[in-house]
Amino acid sequence: MTVHTSYMERTIPDASGITLEHETAAPGRGAAPASRPPLHQHHFYEITLVLRGSCEFFSAQGRMSLIPGDLLLVPPDRPHACCLQKGAQLCRCQFETQIISGILAASLQDMVYWNIPQASAAEKRMRELKAFEEDARAAGSPPLLHLSVSGLQGMIHLTHAELDYLYPILQSIAREQEERHFNFEQMKLFRLQELLVLIRRIQLSQFQLISREASWKEDMINTVLAEIDRDLSQDIDFEGIAHSQGITLSYFRTIFKEATGMPPTDYLNRVRILRALELLQTSDAPVAEIGRKVGIYDANYFSRLFKKVTGYPPRYFKSIPAKGKEE
Repeated sequence: MTVHTSYMERTIPDASGITLEHETAAPGRGAAPASRPPLHQHHFYEITLVLRGSCEFFSAQGRMSLIPGDLLLVPPDRPHACCLQKGAQLCRCQFETQIISGILAASLQDMVYWNIPQASAAEKRMRELKAFEEDARAAGSPPLLHLSVSGLQGMIHLTHAELDYLYPILQSIAREQEERHFNFEQMKLFRLQELLVLIRRIQLSQFQLISREASWKEDMINTVLAEIDRDLSQDIDFEGIAHSQGITLSYFRTIFKEATGMPPTDYLNRVRILRALELLQTSDAPVAEIGRKVGIYDANYFSRLFKKVTGYPPRYFKSIPAKGKEE
């Protein structure tokens, strides 16, 4: 579908190619638009930092709620719109592409498109898990796709410490723009370059943390899966495993389901039944004994669970001779 947008111009205060401005929601504003407002685009980069309140960010792909500490880098020629809620305040830094050159210009593309050196599949998956997504649709509003952070390229969420570190740089650009002391245009450029370098450092640091978390989670789940495969007859204490990792059972279940597609108990039961199915067709052991071999000691429960998973009772498969016995 073609998205019709208009190009937005800006007031250029000086020859630096950099504009710093604050926007505060007017009194009475605050209702989130039920449908996407008209989108615009521009020929320059725009850094948007949410300082207070919240706002709705719209693009051709969907909509997302931004909260204080969210920093968004919008590249040239990307259709978008931003609607402030009541009491919200943004800081915007707009700059021309040509004033940034060399390595820093290349890093701008990396920041927008989340190019992380040697990013693993685990890192990408964990980025999805860590992504902040808020459903801001009002009841009865028209359907509108909501974006997660992972789907909103060029966006990072700053911690309080990171916000306290970056925002003064934006304020210093504003002061240079307003006071116009000697060589202020060059100072604005210096400060912008510093800002972009720090944003990239924060982005890389966040991915390193996510990578370490992904590695820990994968190692934990792989250990649990290996333990299940090693001896199905033993009791698997998921609560004890969670406690040993310093996490709640609920959080462990969430991690496990993200890795395997099903809750830990369901996964364990499925593995047990599949192993029991193999034993039913390859051994002469009674059904109850096979249940015990896979860790299910109640024969009635074993039969019910087996039928739930396979659709047939255990004795149905017991009556089918193994392929090797037929030969």
